[in-house]
Amino acid sequence: MQQSLAEQLATFVNTASFDEGAIGGLVPNRLPRDVRAKIGDPFLSFASAEASGTTLRFSTTADIVHLRVSTSALLVPDFPRANPSLVVRSGAFEEVLQLDAGTIEFNPQTGAVRIASGPVQDLLLHRAPGDGVMTILLPHNAPIEILGLDADAPLLPAADERPVWLHYGSSISHCTDADTPASTWPMQVADGLGWQLRSLGLNGQAQLDQSVARFMRELPADIITVKVGVNIVGAGSMRRRVFRSAVHGFLDTIREGHPETPIVLIGAIICLALENSMGPGSVENGRFLPPPVGTVAGPDALTLADSRSILREIVLERVATDGAIAYLDGRELFGESDAHLLPDDLHPNQEGMNLIATRFIDKVPRILNGFEKAK
Repeated sequence: MQQSLAEQLATFVNTASFDEGAIGGLVPNRLPRDVRAKIGDPFLSFASAEASGTTLRFSTTADIVHLRVSTSALLVPDFPRANPSLVVRSGAFEEVLQLDAGTIEFNPQTGAVRIASGPVQDLLLHRAPGDGVMTILLPHNAPIEILGLDADAPLLPAADERPVWLHYGSSISHCTDADTPASTWPMQVADGLGWQLRSLGLNGQAQLDQSVARFMRELPADIITVKVGVNIVGAGSMRRRVFRSAVHGFLDTIREGHPETPIVLIGAIICLALENSMGPGSVENGRFLPPPVGTVAGPDALTLADSRSILREIVLERVATDGAIAYLDGRELFGESDAHLLPDDLHPNQEGMNLIATRFIDKVPRILNGFEKAK
């Protein structure tokens, strides 16, 4: 019996849920509906529908697979993005397919949304001779509505024995400024280390929401990384006392489902506007700015430097009973000497993302090897 589109996508796409699209298709979303509803941030569904790290993967003997899609990209003033694209992989073959995107306009004050769907595109995906597995990297910077998937031979689940890497982070990990879905720094890391990426890098998020921690608790994972700080400080959403408790609670929840899985807690990369300032910051003329001069921080205010110190302290407290947790200062991945690669003083450009990937590949496996030796 032929599978429905919903059944196919549920089998082949490493995502949490599918939303009804504007023109009758299905839009993969990296978070379940109930998680999004509990958080109640109107922007969250946009961020989680931008499918950074999400793949469509199957096995087939068909020479050509037909995929029908439509995309609509979020318009963000002063933050231009690369054109949405798909990356098709089959054996050693890799192809980037550019997509014609419509627009999504979002008013953060009212929550109003206006969507202009892009044209329906009929894409022909070519399988490399002798290789039966196709992997399609979905757009990292736009929701994609899938309207059809078919071929002249069956499409079947493809086994994947690679370790599963579950990563949680902010826009720095979402990487909407990357050139293609394959050039985000988490995807570069996954490719370089032979891992399966499950990315929860989300623009404007990483606020240590308990509903996200519960979702992560239930996901399969062989390696977990949690990268937090910049959005919490940048939004002024927490003070020192609340931040400490929220981090512990987030880790406690994840540990309920992953009692022995290696966890690397990662502090923020450099952000000069927030290093010694509390949030909220602001954006003006495409640059991220600190709070106005004269803003009084107060004794319990949280700066980016404070957030790193607290994360380090938390790991030192937990290692007494948890032998599979470690801390990595985000400045070891991207530090002050790299700040010229932040065009808006917040988000790394492609060269900066490449640096983060290279340094992550160098540093994190050493941490994981340390866990193994300690057993």
